[in-house]
Amino acid sequence: MKSAVLLILSFFCIAASLTAQTEQDSVVVEEVMEVEENPLIIEDIDGNWVSCRSSDMGISYPIRNNKVYYEENCMGHCMKREFVDRADIRTFRYLGDKYAKDKNWVYFEGKIVLGAEPKSFKIIKTLFNRDFAIDKKSFFCRGKRIPGVSPKGKDGIRELSYYYYTNGEVIFTDEGKVLQGVDYKDATLLGNSYIIADNKVYYHADVIEGADAATFAIIEEYYRFFKDKNKIYYDGKELYESDAQKEIKVLDYGYLINNDKVFYHNETLNYADTETFGTIEGKYGYGKDDKLTYYWGDVVDDGRALVEKNYPSKFYFVGNELYDSWGYSLRCEVDTASFRQIGDYLYTDDEYIYAFSKEYNTMEKKRCDNEGFTRISERYAKDSKDIYYLHTGQRSVQFSYISHVDYATFEVIQDDWAKDKKRCYYQSYSLPYADPKIMLPIDSFYAVSDDKFFYKYRWIEGADASSFCIIDDTYSKDKDHVYREGRVLPDCDPSTFRLIENPVSYDKNNVYSYNKQVAKVDGATLTHFFDDWYKDKDSLYWLPRYHLFDNKVNTTAVDSETITRFEDNYFQDKDHLYIGLLRLFDGAQERFWHEKPHIEAIKRIEGADRSSFQVINSKYAKDKNHVYFEGEVIPGADPLTFFLIRKVGDSSAYDKSGIYDATRKRTSLNNPITYLGDIFYVDKDFLYEIYHAGAAYKYRLKDVGLDRKTLKVIEEGVLRDKNGTYNWKEHTWDWKRSNRVED
Repeated sequence: MKSAVLLILSFFCIAASLTAQTEQDSVVVEEVMEVEENPLIIEDIDGNWVSCRSSDMGISYPIRNNKVYYEENCMGHCMKREFVDRADIRTFRYLGDKYAKDKNWVYFEGKIVLGAEPKSFKIIKTLFNRDFAIDKKSFFCRGKRIPGVSPKGKDGIRELSYYYYTNGEVIFTDEGKVLQGVDYKDATLLGNSYIIADNKVYYHADVIEGADAATFAIIEEYYRFFKDKNKIYYDGKELYESDAQKEIKVLDYGYLINNDKVFYHNETLNYADTETFGTIEGKYGYGKDDKLTYYWGDVVDDGRALVEKNYPSKFYFVGNELYDSWGYSLRCEVDTASFRQIGDYLYTDDEYIYAFSKEYNTMEKKRCDNEGFTRISERYAKDSKDIYYLHTGQRSVQFSYISHVDYATFEVIQDDWAKDKKRCYYQSYSLPYADPKIMLPIDSFYAVSDDKFFYKYRWIEGADASSFCIIDDTYSKDKDHVYREGRVLPDCDPSTFRLIENPVSYDKNNVYSYNKQVAKVDGATLTHFFDDWYKDKDSLYWLPRYHLFDNKVNTTAVDSETITRFEDNYFQDKDHLYIGLLRLFDGAQERFWHEKPHIEAIKRIEGADRSSFQVINSKYAKDKNHVYFEGEVIPGADPLTFFLIRKVGDSSAYDKSGIYDATRKRTSLNNPITYLGDIFYVDKDFLYEIYHAGAAYKYRLKDVGLDRKTLKVIEEGVLRDKNGTYNWKEHTWDWKRSNRVED
């Protein structure tokens, strides 16, 4: 009974803390939104708010550990996840079409919609689902306020076509672009994509310069061809060599003939012959004349379409030089008359063999006897005098000449293993000391010849044949040594060696990551935890799979039996909370593996209150008593009013008394500040611009003519109060410097 009472009291403390925290950070709105609890949020056994509300499009705003996230899911996989850092959990509601709101803010894709008023905000359902929404003052498209479109138009928001919409006053596109100066009553819709108004022709929201509005008309809307008295247009672009006064012939798949030219969409096919050009019945996208074949406007070759099994690779020639379908030169000259495909990514003409790499968009050229060039196996080929190894990738092939081979007796044994009467081979490498008469592949990585073992092309020198055994694709051992990729692992005892999770292993003396020893780790109790994390009886360690540095481990003791992951890079055991410290590689190694973080150690967060502990990001956390940066208490920081500074990195934050860069208070505050949106914050007397590392510029509200009570951010760099709208980006640096208030 006593524990149940404590649980209930704990719940009300957390809920009150969250409500007070959000109120401290809220914006003054003209009408106070009623606090309406979300019926789709439930409380779990630990007092956390959880929700699984999702849309049909795989969009969701799940709530975990008292935090709201925005997620996009596809086929059960999370493709995108972002923390919604200012959400009020009690009043948070999913609206649909990537929108959500609480009592203070409206969100689109997890980000605050600047200028939106939550109480009156609602989404507008349209036939084509354009992410439109309105509040009582503004219209929004894809999370951005669209100036010039009133939500109170006489006809409401309605569709004119796939691309155009109106509120009965102005016309705007599906992307929220307004046709400036166009009166809805005087506009004429032509097809789906064009508007004619005030003697101008608009394609979406752009004026087509030079188009004659009086004669503008449809040629073929399905293939998107239009014309005026002078020119032909495709998707709002002029066909420069067209002449609308001459015969126009529209063909299938977007081809058009006019003015002795053949066009594909808005491109001129310079080599096409208008007299013989036509589309190929039953072959979608193909056209041809008496000399060339085209696929979606690209020349594929002189009548033979080159189509790969795995990648449709379209080539065309300018002279003898080979180009890809995007018009980039492959820097390779070929004999166009005899150029042809002979295998996946392999081509030939009468003189050379060519290997194409889609990954690098290159064509490798080798002189071979083309007439006799054949594949021996999936990975080997030959011509009349030489043997080649084919390095096949997912989207490419490269081939290597095998030197000193006995052509007459060469044969493939298995996969990458081959031999002739004199030598044995792994790929294109000759194996030292291997006897082809008794050569035996064990698997794709290991082979044996007499009493000699090989790892790929490397002889495992000194391996004892009677005791040699394979552990996995990388490790092997005998009675004397342990080997990694065929090399001896120094000072390793084979009798006690155990592979934990490649590349981490141990023996009675040491723990190893790759070929390096890791100090201060107990191998006997070491187990794989998750990802690149391991634990032993004493602590937790990060041993990455890919590295160019010596492994560093911590000596912070943890309870190995109860250690679990709390959230992100935070951990907990039965007694304490811990943080994994993140460091980037130093010096020249900083660019290695895309700056993958190097977690040097974990640190105990001394004195943390687990019941109220919240992770803010990988560096900041807080509980009811303290705020922490990388596990250290920030002196004087107030957890109730502590928030990250938006858009300036992960080390800048503020509370009621100051602005912080990591643990250092960069700017002191006389009054609590409130987030307005974008980079703007406000207190009762000042407006703040806050930039990277907590740098803050402040302006006295009355000096710059702003009204605190009605001040809002309506879009990036634009503020509005009861007196007007202010584009802050238009202010010069000199103006800002002269109006700033220095501490």
